[in-house]
Amino acid sequence: MDDLAKLKEALGNSPDLPLSVIEVDIEHTKAYEQIKDLSKTSDQTPQAVCKYLRETPLFKFLGYRLHNIK
Repeated sequence: MDDLAKLKEALGNSPDLPLSVIEVDIEHTKAYEQIKDLSKTSDQTPQAVCKYLRETPLFKFLGYRLHNIK
């Protein structure tokens, strides 16, 4: 967030350029635990991931915080 504040300052701190960061709290589901360690180079991994995405969420979204960069 410090780097974004520096970027906004370098761009002139214009109120016409609002910058924000949304921080999201998540929790992994059991479905995510089933696929998290699958090989990224295996031909079977995309099919397994798609199967789980169609059947159940991979994450639970617990809340969020909005940070306005000043």
